[in-house]
Amino acid sequence: MKFKFLGGDVNKKTPQQIRRLFRRVFLSADGQEVLRVLLNDWCFFDICKTDSHRALNEYAKIFIHDRLGIAGINIYGELDEEFRRERDDF
Repeated sequence: MKFKFLGGDVNKKTPQQIRRLFRRVFLSADGQEVLRVLLNDWCFFDICKTDSHRALNEYAKIFIHDRLGIAGINIYGELDEEFRRERDDF
């Protein structure tokens, strides 16, 4: 599905280009706040007791790994060292 108002076709970008785009966005101060909200909405910081919450939690983990390329994030929301260094250099 294409949304012309979004300015392009993401299918023309490589996975690496998309990951760099996500990282650039979520390295910004506003992006980090948005990421916290998304992870909260996706039950990332919760103990999941229902199937729907477990599914959201799993999606959050996939998003962190596949879209942001983050190897790990702990329960306190601290990012892996590589992502932290990149953020500090941003």
